[in-house]
Amino acid sequence: MSNAKLSLRYDKNGIPQAYGATARASTVVEDAERNSWILAERFKLSVCPADPASPFESRKTNTIPLGRIYRDFITYVLEHTRAFFKNTEPSGSFTWDRVYDAAGIELVIVHPHWWSKDDLSLLRKAVMDCDILVSKEAARRVQFVAEKAAVKKFVITMPLDLRVRRNSIVDRAMTKISSDE
Repeated sequence: MSNAKLSLRYDKNGIPQAYGATARASTVVEDAERNSWILAERFKLSVCPADPASPFESRKTNTIPLGRIYRDFITYVLEHTRAFFKNTEPSGSFTWDRVYDAAGIELVIVHPHWWSKDDLSLLRKAVMDCDILVSKEAARRVQFVAEKAAVKKFVITMPLDLRVRRNSIVDRAMTKISSDE
């Protein structure tokens, strides 16, 4: 298994203090040990696989509720996406505010193919709890796509010139999909 793990560190009051790779940085680990912070890690694997043949085992080791971990992580990702877009794109701030405020956003979440409807409901509720979507429209503005379908769609819709430049990556992705089916 990869060393890249989704992680969050919570203080004793359940307030997120560090996210992602930062949650594993040596200075943060020292602070966490000194202040008794809680590490929530591998939460993607905390969702019980409906597929008993799944290569992943369920890890229900986090003491913070799973829905809350997802809510905090989704909020963090959206806040940083917004800041990055506004700071790096020409007219980024104007464009983001115009699109985001006009009709809200549509959020597409890619998930492992073995996740059940209950697992997806947990994610939908986490998104709704983030207050990033207008609540009365939130349920229909969250879309779910299984990982395999997302890769296929990406490869099929990829511009030809990009396909040629990234041919080996595309070939490997398509070979993997074909062998899984």
